[in-house]
Amino acid sequence: MNLAHLFICTGPTCSASTDRDGNAKPPIDIEALKMLWKEHALYGVVHLTFAGCLGRCNTANQALIVSSDAPQYFMKLEAEQAVNDLVTWAQAAKEQGALPPLPSSLSDALYERMKAC
Repeated sequence: MNLAHLFICTGPTCSASTDRDGNAKPPIDIEALKMLWKEHALYGVVHLTFAGCLGRCNTANQALIVSSDAPQYFMKLEAEQAVNDLVTWAQAAKEQGALPPLPSSLSDALYERMKAC
């Protein structure tokens, strides 16, 4: 029952401690996210992939959710908050058998991918 596919950017800017504009941005903790995804058996509900660059490299901590809806791109995610919110969101999807609304911290980070930077 795969409802969505979550891609986390591991490109050079998203893995650095600052973005290209020099703003401090701790990267998303990939190991913590993998551990929690396995611990809560979320792979069958929301598949998790760590990908190279997702674009917009001047804005660190990017992610992409692909589902039957339009793709959703995220940027400038707060690292620790994003891990917690993504796990909570995927757990709710598992319990409900459907994708729940995004938490506000994630929906606030949404951007339209093909718009000019």
